[in-house]
Amino acid sequence: FHDQKVSNKGAFEGTVYLHGEPTPIVVDDFFPVIEKQGEEPQLAFAGLNDQTFNVWPMVLEKIWAKVNGSYEDIVNGNCADAFEFLTPAPIDTYHHNADTSKLFDIIQEADSKNYIIVADITETANTNLDNLSKMGLITNHAYSVIGTATLRDDDSKNQIRLVKIKNIWGTNEWMGDWSDGSRLWTEEYKRKVGLVKKEDGIFWMSFEDFVKFYSCTHICKINDTYKFISQKFKVGKEQPFTVMVKQIMIK
Repeated sequence: FHDQKVSNKGAFEGTVYLHGEPTPIVVDDFFPVIEKQGEEPQLAFAGLNDQTFNVWPMVLEKIWAKVNGSYEDIVNGNCADAFEFLTPAPIDTYHHNADTSKLFDIIQEADSKNYIIVADITETANTNLDNLSKMGLITNHAYSVIGTATLRDDDSKNQIRLVKIKNIWGTNEWMGDWSDGSRLWTEEYKRKVGLVKKEDGIFWMSFEDFVKFYSCTHICKINDTYKFISQKFKVGKEQPFTVMVKQIMIK
């Protein structure tokens, strides 16, 4: 936002990224409400915090709606859409129904570079909702991936690959293997990963279960030490141009 004070002129301006290029967008200060007879009107979408009166989520949501055409057109979406809108960084999406043999190493490297990593569970006609619910997982929902760990199985000498995940709601944690209360945790394993048994939305799970229960992993390659450059390329009459974003590390 260009001005972080609430405007008394009825307008807000914010810069977002469209096709990788910074684009200023202006919106007014009218927000949709739901009216019920005998009740005070309620904000229809993003709310207003009763203590901080933080208006910026509402403004950002309205900018997103304006860019997409209407509030109705932003009902569905995914994390990659948000990353492209909020950052100039390239985004890689890995579908878990494809080859995931290198995905753990990719996530590990992305985590070491402080990239934003998110995984989602997309509901389809084949989704077993009862099974997901029993395991503590939520469909059509995004989770942050905030770490990885590799443990050594003393019995088989195999590596145990773990992924650390956070539900931003702070609740509804995974209840399968390597969850907070799992019997698989030894005192040595707990010390190695710094396990905290707490209802905070943060949990560990095996990489194998991760690719089984989650649909996609999205990696946003944003980093304060990078410079991002966008270039346009003409591809035809129907689609006059496409944009490629390069990232250059500043030494």
